[in-house]
Amino acid sequence: KLKKKNFVELVIKKFTSLASCSKNFLTNFLYIDLSYQPTIYLDVIIELAGEEEFMLIQVLLNHFENNCHVIDLNTRYIMEKLNFKSCRAAHRSLYQQLIEKLEGIDSPSKEDFKLIVGMLKRYNATLFDLKREMV
Repeated sequence: KLKKKNFVELVIKKFTSLASCSKNFLTNFLYIDLSYQPTIYLDVIIELAGEEEFMLIQVLLNHFENNCHVIDLNTRYIMEKLNFKSCRAAHRSLYQQLIEKLEGIDSPSKEDFKLIVGMLKRYNATLFDLKREMV
């Protein structure tokens, strides 16, 4: 576990020192099949995305588009990590597209349903907090 954490920290440190490198890496990741990636790779992607969480939303949208709206282990892993703290008006359409993709899942399992409800709760809480800050 410690080696995994050290590796992730090292990779993130190297990539974040080069902002354009980090963005290019994430952009290229959008086109990789999410289903076959090890979780350590996903951890790096999540850390690199940082405040730019909309990049993770785009990864999920591409995955759902290419995999018939299936929630696999890696999709679940990323969805559980979403906190929606960077939910900006500029990217709101991406969040709405994700919700539409989730709505299109035929016969979600009980676990899928719980995951989706939990994610929607976090999304709504963030929107509520944003509105409260505006007042």
